[in-house]
Amino acid sequence: MTSKAESSDHPLHQAIAWFLLRVPDQVKTKLFARVFNHLARGQTLVDRLRELDNRTMALRVTDIPCVFRFRILNGRLRAADQDRSDVTISGD
Repeated sequence: MTSKAESSDHPLHQAIAWFLLRVPDQVKTKLFARVFNHLARGQTLVDRLRELDNRTMALRVTDIPCVFRFRILNGRLRAADQDRSDVTISGD
């Protein structure tokens, strides 16, 4: 089992940390939405997301810090251009 300090020295972890700290939130949000929509294609989750159509959601990661803001349209995530959200999920 590796400690937290050892795992942060891994090159992949360093690359991800560099990306998360230096790339603008809007760019990360667009990338996340594209990957999510691709992976969710054909999943039952898409039908559930349609129930939230036209809502905005923010995912706030406090230890990085960054905020991903999405608008849900037709069961897909889209990057939201506004600072306000209907729901904010926050965590480390």
